[in-house]
Formats: sequence, C-alpha cells, structure tokens
Amino acid sequence: MEPLKIEFEERDRVSILKLDGYLQGNDELSEKIDGLLEKENCRIVLELSQVHLINSAGLGELVRLAAQANSQGGRLVFANPTPFVEGVLKTTRLDRFFEVHETLETALRTLA
Repeated sequence: MEPLKIEFEERDRVSILKLDGYLQGNDELSEKIDGLLEKENCRIVLELSQVHLINSAGLGELVRLAAQANSQGGRLVFANPTPFVEGVLKTTRLDRFFEVHETLETALRTLA
C-alpha cells in the first residue's frame, strides 16, 4: 500500500487537506490537524476523493480528530468521499457523527 499523501490549501480562512492513498493511523495527518486546531474557530475540510481504502485505525483517528475539533470550538467536515469510504461510514453509522458533503464546494459554502 502506498503511504497517504496530504496536500494543504487555505481558501477563505478554511484549511483544506486533500488526502490521497490509504487512510490508516497517520501521525502526519494527526500532527497537521492538531496544529490547525490550535487556531480559534478553526475550520477544516478533509477532501477524500482519492482515499480508496481506510482501516479501523484510520477511522478511529478521524473520530478522534472530529471530536477534538468539536471540543475546541472548531469544525472538521468531509468532502467528496469515495464510494468505499462512504460505504464504511454508512456501515459503521459514522455518517451520522461526521458532517459529510458530496463536493468540496458544498463543504466550503457550509463553512463560509
């Protein structure tokens, strides 16, 4: 499996992290989001269109990061999940916990 690649972009004071690869427990992703959450009222979009696999460690990390964002007054939303990731979220019923948007543009409008 190829390691997760993370591309960062800032648009209208929203941090966008475009993920590409296999999402498993990832220190680089955690460190990046933990750093972003230090800002007050931080808004983050995880763009998931290139995440074709996710394991339980990756899912657990997303839960932890979303809960941390909520507890710190920030917001972490997902955009454009692949069918596999969307299926995992529905199967685990985490689609009710996470805020998931069909497109990056929709997620950005929600956070504006």
